[in-house]
Formats: sequence, C-alpha cells, structure tokens
Amino acid sequence: MTFALSILSAFITITLLTLSFWLFRRHSYKKMALTLCLTVSICFLEMATYYMYMETATASELESEYSNGYKDNLKDSYQGAVHILESLDFNHPDQHSADKAVKLLQGFGNKQIADELKDSCPDAAVLLTYAKAMNQVALYNGHMKNEDVSANQALLSEVQSIPDRYSGQLAKKILPFRQLILAMNHEALKNAELDQQNASKHEENMKKGQYGKVRPGESEECLVAAMGKPVRVNTTNGAGEETLKQYVFRHNSANIYVYTKDGIITEVSR
Repeated sequence: MTFALSILSAFITITLLTLSFWLFRRHSYKKMALTLCLTVSICFLEMATYYMYMETATASELESEYSNGYKDNLKDSYQGAVHILESLDFNHPDQHSADKAVKLLQGFGNKQIADELKDSCPDAAVLLTYAKAMNQVALYNGHMKNEDVSANQALLSEVQSIPDRYSGQLAKKILPFRQLILAMNHEALKNAELDQQNASKHEENMKKGQYGKVRPGESEECLVAAMGKPVRVNTTNGAGEETLKQYVFRHNSANIYVYTKDGIITEVSR
C-alpha cells in the first residue's frame, strides 16, 4: 500500500472508533455496535490488503532476482558455447562438443531473451543455429558426403536459416560453413539428376542389346549410362594430386572393372 492510502485508512479507523465512543456516551448501543462491526471489518480488510501487497512485492522481488540470476547464467553459457564453436572443425567434428554447445545456447531459442541480452551475447540465435547444424555434421564422423547433406533436412533447414550476408560473431567460420553445405547440396542434386538421366539411357541401351560400350579416353560420366549402377567404387590418390578410381560392375554373373584417372577412363577389364 502507498503511504497516502495508509494515512487514509488510519484516519477512517480512528474516526469510526471516535464515533463509537460518542454513541456509547449517548447510550445508542445498537448504532455503536454497528459502527464497531464496521471498524473491525475495515481493519480486517486493511490487513488482508496489506498481506496481499506484501506477498505480491515479495514475489516480484524473487522473480526479479531469479531473472537476473538466470540471465547471468546464460551469459556464462554463451561464453562457453563460443569457446566450443571456435574450436569445432568441420572435417573432424566432435559430437560431444557440438551437443554441449547446443545445450549451452538452448535458452537463446527464446527471442525475447536473445533480444534482451543482445549487447552482452551478440548473435546468440545464429550461434545456436550453427551449433545445431554442426551437431548434425558430427553424426557422420568426418565422412559426410554430398548425398548425406541432401538427405539431411534438419541440417539444410538450419543452414538455410543463417543469413547469407551474416557478419556477426564467428562469421569467418559460419559463412564458409554455410556456403560449403549449400554447395554440397547443390552438387548432390545435380548428381542425382545426372544419375536419373544415365539410368534412363542405360535402360534404352539394354533394350537395344547394348551393354558396356565404353573405351579408354572417354569421360567416366558415360559409365552409368553404358553399364548401369556400379556395385562399388574404390577411390585412391595417385602421384601428385591425381585421383584414381576402380569401378566394379556386375553383368551376366561376371565382374567388369573400369579404371579412371582424374575422370577419364584408362582401362576396361572384363
């Protein structure tokens, strides 16, 4: 209660008590009794109001203390997450560290909290998104392929939500990561389309009784169209930076081996 209300309440109580005494002196006992009952009722009302006021004030104070303590904890969590994210490596991601970074930043999923702490914890929402994306990457233990990226909708959703011109905290790590994931997805979609075209061509060739018409010097892109999907592909690195592949095909219960160097067919072994 405010000071003015307290004064007014005390004035009313004293006035009613004075009136009760005056009625007693005039032997007007019924009116005196009514006045005393009114006085007692007002006193109880004042006590109840005061109790509610104190309860509300205490709750508000506790809520404020809790809120400040929670925000302080979030600030500490933010710093810990930034330290983890700085050390995460795309080629060798640590699942435990990525998961811990997500948990530390989880509170910033609340936009209101993220806005309130934007000065002391800049770009926390984007960092949370990046942490979730890296957590998905860590599932592949450093062996994530283009096809894995294209199939992982959770990863793509997180990456696509990062602004393409992001320039905030850890931008030097986050932007290249975003560009890489999107490029891998694009390559996977392009390869899937090419595979579909090659599969259609292979089906046409099979109907014509044509199989395996490939020769050294041709591009390895014609392999699937001519021979179908390989059983497996073994890849190694030769001298320098050249890439050597061995394609293994299965036809009429026999294996056919096709060797390529930097995308060019070098040998066909039947």
